[in-house]
Amino acid sequence: MRARPGLDLVIAGGGSIGLGHVMRSAVLAVEARRRGWRVRAFLEGDEKAAAQWRVASERTPCWRWADGASLDAAPLTLLDHPHEKTDQLLRLAGSDSRTIVLDDPRYRDEADLTILPGLHHPTHAASNASPRRVLSGPRFAILGRAHRSVRRLPLLARTRLLLSLGGSDPHHLTCRLAPLLSSVLEDSEVLHGIASWHVVLGPAFEDPGDRIQRSLEHAGWRVHRAIPALRMAILMSQSRIAVMGFGTSLTELAWHGTPHLSVTHRSGDDPSARFLESQGIGVHLGSAGSLDDETVRARFRRALEDARWQEESADRAFRAIEGGHGSRRILAELEKLHPAAEHSPSTLPNRGATHVLSS
Repeated sequence: MRARPGLDLVIAGGGSIGLGHVMRSAVLAVEARRRGWRVRAFLEGDEKAAAQWRVASERTPCWRWADGASLDAAPLTLLDHPHEKTDQLLRLAGSDSRTIVLDDPRYRDEADLTILPGLHHPTHAASNASPRRVLSGPRFAILGRAHRSVRRLPLLARTRLLLSLGGSDPHHLTCRLAPLLSSVLEDSEVLHGIASWHVVLGPAFEDPGDRIQRSLEHAGWRVHRAIPALRMAILMSQSRIAVMGFGTSLTELAWHGTPHLSVTHRSGDDPSARFLESQGIGVHLGSAGSLDDETVRARFRRALEDARWQEESADRAFRAIEGGHGSRRILAELEKLHPAAEHSPSTLPNRGATHVLSS
C-alpha cells in the first residue's frame, strides 16, 4: 500500500533575506496538510520569520535546520531558501528522499525536481523522459488562500497607490521612494484618479521608535504595519498601481489585476525583471543598490498617466497565472515524485545552529 505522502520543507527567512520564502512554503504546507500529507518545516532565520511561519502555515511543526540532523528525512525534501544548496543535496543524494529545489535554477542537474514558479520564469512543463525535471512558469506561481478569497475589482475605479518593499525592506528604500512617488502624484497634470497613498512596512522592517512611520505619516502616507495576509490582499485589490519589491508579491498582484512597478533587492534578479517587462508585464525601476531618482520619477509618471498600459499589463499578468492554482499543480507533481515503496530512514541536511525558536 502506498505510504501517505511526507514532505519536509527546508526554508530560510527574516533579516536581509525577507519573508518571501517563508510565506511561499507556508502555502504549500497548508495545502499539503489539507490533502492528508505529513509535513514538517526546518527554518533558518530570526524570531520574526519563525512567528510569521507559525501564522501563515497554520502552525505546521517547525524546527531549526540543525535539529533535522537527528530526524529521519521525509520521502520528499523541498529546499526553499537563497543559500548554497550543494551540501544539502549531497547529503540527500544517498538517501531515499527525493529532492525538490524551489526558485533556484542553479541546481537543476542535482535535484530530482526544480520548480521555478513565478511570472518572470519562462513556461515549460516537466518531461517524464528526463531524469532531472523542471516545472517553470507563471502557472506554477504560488498564491495563498487569503488572496484567492478577495474578489477582483475594476481597475479604473480604484483610488489607491500601494508601496511595499517586502517583509524587511533590506536596503531601507521606503523612505527614499515615498517622496519620489508622492511628488509625481502631486505634480501630474493628468487626472490619474489616485486619492490616497498607502505604504506597508513588513513584519521584519526595522523602525526603532517608529521614527520612519511618523515621518511617512507626516508626509501624507497611510502606514500599515505588519498587516495580516487578508488585509494585504484587500489593499492590493483596491490599489490602482503598486510599487513593490521584486518577488512573490508579483503573483499576488497578478491575481488582483493590479499593475506593478518593481525594485529588485538583488542585482541578479534584474534580468528576470527586464524579461517580465519585455512580456508587457510591469515596469522595472532598477536594482536597490543602484536606483536613479530621476529614472524612478520618469518611469512612475509614464505608468501613472497611461491608463491603457495599466489595464493591459494587469490583464497579461492575470492571464499568465492561469487561475492561480500553482500550489495545486505543484503538489500534483510532487505526488508523482513520491516513492511508491516504503521509505527508508535517512538524515536531513545540517548547516549548523540557528537562532530560530521551535514552534
